[in-house]
Amino acid sequence: METLMITPPPRPGATPPAPPVNVSGWPLGFDIYQSNGPAAVTVADFQALKRVGKIFGIHKVAQGGVDGHFDDRYPLIRQAGLIRGCYDFFAPQSVDPQVTLLVTHVQRLTPGDLAPALDLEDGSGALNAKYHYSSGVPASGGKPAKTALQCRQDLFNDVMAWLNGVEKQLGRIPIVYTGVIWREQFSAAAFPNLPDMNVYPLMTAHPQYAAPNPTATGEILNGWSDYAIWQYAENKKAGAQGAQQWGVNPYLEPGTATFDGIDYDAYNGTIWSLRGLADIGRPGVALNGTDPYIAHSEIDGHIHLIARPSGWTDTDLGASGSLAGGGEDPVLMSSEGSFFLYFRSEGHLIEAVLASGSSNWDATQIEEANLIHDPRVALDGDKRYAVYWADDDDWHLMTFDGSWAGSGGILRAANLGNSTGQPTVYVTGGVPHVVGRVDGDGDLIDAWPDGSGGWSHDNVSALGQDLAPTMPAATYSPCAYETSGGVGIVFRAVGGHLWLVNRSDNSPTDLTATTQAPIATGHPSCFVLQDKQHIVFRAVDRLIHEIWLESGSWHLQQVCDATAAADPVATTNGTLALVGFRGSDGTIYQSQFDGTGWNCGQTATVTLPTPTPTPTPTPAPTPHPTPTPTPTPTPTPVATGPTPTPGTGDIGTAALFPAEASEYRPSTPRPGAPSKGGAAGSATAPPRSESNASALVSVIGFAALVGAVAAAAVVAVVAIAKEDK
Repeated sequence: METLMITPPPRPGATPPAPPVNVSGWPLGFDIYQSNGPAAVTVADFQALKRVGKIFGIHKVAQGGVDGHFDDRYPLIRQAGLIRGCYDFFAPQSVDPQVTLLVTHVQRLTPGDLAPALDLEDGSGALNAKYHYSSGVPASGGKPAKTALQCRQDLFNDVMAWLNGVEKQLGRIPIVYTGVIWREQFSAAAFPNLPDMNVYPLMTAHPQYAAPNPTATGEILNGWSDYAIWQYAENKKAGAQGAQQWGVNPYLEPGTATFDGIDYDAYNGTIWSLRGLADIGRPGVALNGTDPYIAHSEIDGHIHLIARPSGWTDTDLGASGSLAGGGEDPVLMSSEGSFFLYFRSEGHLIEAVLASGSSNWDATQIEEANLIHDPRVALDGDKRYAVYWADDDDWHLMTFDGSWAGSGGILRAANLGNSTGQPTVYVTGGVPHVVGRVDGDGDLIDAWPDGSGGWSHDNVSALGQDLAPTMPAATYSPCAYETSGGVGIVFRAVGGHLWLVNRSDNSPTDLTATTQAPIATGHPSCFVLQDKQHIVFRAVDRLIHEIWLESGSWHLQQVCDATAAADPVATTNGTLALVGFRGSDGTIYQSQFDGTGWNCGQTATVTLPTPTPTPTPTPAPTPHPTPTPTPTPTPTPVATGPTPTPGTGDIGTAALFPAEASEYRPSTPRPGAPSKGGAAGSATAPPRSESNASALVSVIGFAALVGAVAAAAVVAVVAIAKEDK
């Protein structure tokens, strides 16, 4: 990726530094390509990087042709317990083959993966030779002349074609890595009226001084209000020019020498927001009467249950013995005083039931194929439905009607192709429907049992596009609701608008354009209260918003003032609605809606886990369809409802992405975040009430990642050099 050259001569004998003070407390990572490290890299090599504080790793996937080590190393980054990503070096070639090459090798994105980054740089001048963005093109051969601005527009159009193509095929928002070329060719002066780029997380390199500069930060480029990842330093390969950084030549952080030429990155936020960028962090929410219950997975993989019958309590179900092992983002449901908890644990789907009046969770492993995404669940009377995306790239629906039974692969049975996103499940007229993304065209398919052992289906996207041909492809996971007016399916589309398709007549509505809502990120959540549909979503301003229909008009309002690290989840009991989400500060927030206004506040906060010196791979658990109950200690019961106490169930072990206490820093809101407020026309929000919840039980722990860097003697003027990797 783009590299940085410092002009002063080398300083022999300089001590290799720890990460500089500028990124102290930030989640740290690295990026590499095929020439970094030995030919035969092992998972232990990436685990060694994790031991010295790296949380995420990004590997080059292609530059016109595939990187020689991507296919071997990309799985190892994940196996080492790191959040992983990839970047595609934009080549002077047609866009579509570059997108196809990337998708062919990345294949799919699941929780724990960062979306691919477009690496836009031009150290060799190859892009300028194709696009002529620096000087324009004179008239020739009957072709009219083009100005430099027109040529820059051609390049920008192809960049957007890449971003839209990757988002459409993989269903997630790509990242943009750039620096010099954007600063020079897409500055406000050189490229006026640049569209808002804030929907795409910005990864940037920025010139640094030879001596430590504690005020230096990543660069915010034209079109963005902030950056997400800063490539703050590098260790150039032996013999390369400009090999010093932070006053040291060569710059080499302890424990990273295996990967000669490694680049060092830092995420500009908290570990919680980084996990949210990697599609981790949705809680499960339920109401028992008016009492909220929220289940969430912590960094160590333990499932926690937060309850507020009489002051907030946060019970670590993993540490207490209720649910042994770890799990990913949970789903929590309640019915007649009983609780049903669902989560993914090392490829297994676990249902844990806390029956009304019981003090023990009864855990059961219920999948028929290995999960690669977190499930979605629906209750319909005594029946329970759980749907998931499996490693066979098919949808599987598990149905409980006295006992659990699987559907087999839905997409294979209906000859519908491969899943490219986690589906959702809804029930209408007693019939379960599964709806989600299929194949790389971003189509939403709605499938349901045909009553004779097969599956019927509709292409919801195609039906909507018959009436609105410009409706974009779907991304992320949809949500569904049913009112007296019928079923609605809501999804985030390529580019960030939320769309609704009314299944009564398949009429589409661009909810974002209708309400002038801010651009959405991630998975929306739906609920119905007083026969009114409500859509809750996280936006690029990092706030949670709601869109709802009342008196024939769509309305928009903010759900909570707290910034969100990950997507919200909503539920209702018919008289009250509850939204839960992970805040950027690590706190779980809850907001309740009584039909007139939202009341938002903190729940109990959590303490980060103790650092683990050496991560050890954990074998998958042995299946236990019906775990044998084992008595365990019981925490103090809550005042009403079932008591969230320890129970039984052998459900697996360590979390997929454990992080350490030193990997966290408090978040402060940054000025200038984009925000579009208010509703268009008659879309006026009703009165809104926000207040803090009653009790804050504990304070989030904080520890810095690294100490200060020893001062270097010389402050240098920085020159920029670029290197195609």
